[in-house]
Formats: sequence, structure tokens, C-alpha cells
Amino acid sequence: MVLICGMLLFGSMQGVAAAAEENAADFESSGMYVLNNGTISFSYLEDNTLKITDCELTGSGTVEIPEKISEKTVTVIGEAAFYECTALTDITLPDTITTIESGAFYGCTALEQISLPDSVTTLGDSAFYGCTALTVCDFSDALTTIGVECFYGIAGWQVLEFPESLTQVGEMAFGNVANLEQVQIPASVTKLDAYVFEGCHKLRQITVAEENPTYCDMDGVLYNSSKTLLIKYPPAKSDTSFTVPAGVTRLSNWAMIGAANLEEIHLGDVTALGEEAFYGCSKLKTMTLPEGMTEIPYAAFAYCSRLEHIQIPASVTTIGDYAFLACERLQTLTVPATVTEIGEYAIGYNVDTDTAQPVLNRACRVQAEEGSAAMEYIKANGIRQPGNQVLGIILMIAGIVIAIGIGIGVLIYKRNNTIRIAAGPRKGEPVAKQKRRPSK
Repeated sequence: MVLICGMLLFGSMQGVAAAAEENAADFESSGMYVLNNGTISFSYLEDNTLKITDCELTGSGTVEIPEKISEKTVTVIGEAAFYECTALTDITLPDTITTIESGAFYGCTALEQISLPDSVTTLGDSAFYGCTALTVCDFSDALTTIGVECFYGIAGWQVLEFPESLTQVGEMAFGNVANLEQVQIPASVTKLDAYVFEGCHKLRQITVAEENPTYCDMDGVLYNSSKTLLIKYPPAKSDTSFTVPAGVTRLSNWAMIGAANLEEIHLGDVTALGEEAFYGCSKLKTMTLPEGMTEIPYAAFAYCSRLEHIQIPASVTTIGDYAFLACERLQTLTVPATVTEIGEYAIGYNVDTDTAQPVLNRACRVQAEEGSAAMEYIKANGIRQPGNQVLGIILMIAGIVIAIGIGIGVLIYKRNNTIRIAAGPRKGEPVAKQKRRPSK
């Protein structure tokens, strides 16, 4: 009897196991793989390998991707596969992964660290965008490409050292990386797209390998290899004064944006500024633009809140939109007649703190020649000229003097036309001040 019961139990267990395998096979045939804490979905690629396309966690935030599913090798983490999977805290990738596609881990706000196996060659656009807790990412030694906004907004490293295999970094790839202080660029990197390190407010040093054919650094500032273009001045660099080296003729867009400590900048041979070149240089007090410069571009000095004086040369013909927006202390500006174009809100506007909209700076005065574009601008925008201010002060003073004179004249007139007591103890007092005697 016992033997029979044991055989029945064994058969039942085999049936359960078979059913589980059959269910797993059914899941896999439908493109799903069961984890110990949820499921992942996958699809087949043309080379008969697999791409992970989705994930649904029902338990802990730790995920381990297998090397193979249904005997097929997993090679790609697909586009948005873990999109806003906010429960994900840790993930292990197999050595078979070669590509992490766009937005693969977008918005995984609890993900703290990830190690990329040496098989990974490409990180897609926004792959780790908004992973605000991510402080560690060990790069693959085979990595060649980091996409646009790949690590935007993560907590990040203090020291970022790229692998020797890397050749290309996309636009804003490390934008707003909160903890980043130093960047080390190897000889292999030959393409840094625009604004790679923008918003990294703690960044104080960028160094480049001497063998790099495209880029170089001088004193922690990033330039092109020929040293004619200043690409990026680290915003947390401690210097209060900076002189652009001789031979540098251009500043990139956002080249010195947010340089928190600079009080004075000497441009040397520079004749071309990028857009927002000095945006938010909050301690910058004075600036002389070199002869030969023809344009002050879009928002070049916007939010330079302590800028008090700037000299615009006669070579300048264009002042772009928002060029001096929110330069609150720039109360007098001379615009030469050579300027033929002035953009929207370029001069004489602050920003309302409640509405975030441009509002006229009533303290601003612009000196311009009659008939010039600058004169047309100040008339159209209701901006005053320095002469108007002086005239106003003169008229005010004259008004005060006249008022005082009239007052004194009235007093003298009253005094000369008042009947006074001729003798006695109240001699000299106005008759009106006598106390009347009671009538009999």
C-alpha cells in the first residue's frame, strides 16, 4: 500500500514538473520569460539572437538577465525595455549583451549601480536618462559609442574616466550629472557632440590624453587640438579671473556658461562668441569685447546679474535675442551706430520672478545715435537715454529750488505786511496774537 502511495506521489510530482516546464515553454513561445520576481519579454532578431523588450516586476528590484532563452543567445536590451521601471534597484547583464538601445533604462529612479560587460559596444540615446540614484556605472572595455543624453540627470561619478575604446560621445550625454567633478578623456575619443557636460555644476577640471588628435586641455579647460576654439570652461573652476589664451579666436556655444567664480574675463584674440557663451556668469562685473567681433549672439550675457559695464566695439553689427536679459546692474549701455539689428528683449529687460516673463528694467539707460537701429529699439521698447536721466535730475533740483524760493517769499511778504505792537511787553508781536480783553 505504501509503495503504491509513493508511486502515485512521485507520478504527481513528475506531472507538476512537466506542467511547469510546459507552462514555461508556452510562456517562452509567446515571447515571455519568467523571473523569480516577475517577467521579461523578448523578440527574435534577424541573426537568430534575442532582444529583451519589456519587463514587469512583481517582487524585489533585483534582476538577472540570462545568457540564453529557449536556447537563443540574448544580445540586446531593447528600446525602452525597462522604461520607468521604478522598482528596479540592481541588474546583472550577461557577457553576451552587445547593445543597450535608446531609453532602455529611462527613468529607473531606484537603480543605483550597473556593470556593463565587456561585450557591450553601444549605449543608445537616453539609455539611463533620469536614473537619479545611479552613482556607479562600470564601462565596458569594448564600448565605442555613448548616445545623446545617455546619462542625463544621474547622480553620477565624481571622477569620470572613459575607456580607451570609446570614440564618440553624444550631445548632452552627461548633462546635469550632479556629482561630476573631473573628466578624463582618452586619446581614442575623436567626437564630443555639443553640450556634453552641461549642467554639471561641480565640474572643475577636464583633462585630455596628450595623444588625442582632436582635443586638448590647458589648465583643466577643454579646447580643440589646434587651440583655436575654447569648447568648455569647467563651471566650478575656482579662478576669479581668466584670460583666453593667445590664438583662440572662437568660443563654443555655452563655452563658459555658469562659471560661478569668474569676476573678469579677458578675451584676447577672440572674435566670435557662441550662443549663451557667458550665460549665468553671476559674478562677472565688466567686459570689453575685442575689435573685429561682429555679433553678440543669442543670450550671450543673459543672467550675468552683476555685470555693470561692457564695451561694445564699432565692429559689432548684430545683437541677438536676449543678449543682455536679466543683467540687472547693467544700467548704462552705449550701442554704436554700426549695430543694424537688435533682437527681442536683447537690452533693457529683467525677468519677473513670479511669471518668468521679461519685464522692462526701468533703471536701464541706453546711449544711441539718432536714426540708428539702437535708437529705434529704445523708442519701441520705452527705454530711456542717459541724457533724459540727467535732465530729469536737473528739473527736479530746479523744482525744489523754486519751491523753496516761493516759500521764503511768502514768509517775507507776510512778515512785511503784518501789523505789530509798537510798544510794551509784547512789542513786535503780530496784532492778531493779542489776547482780547473781556468786553464790559
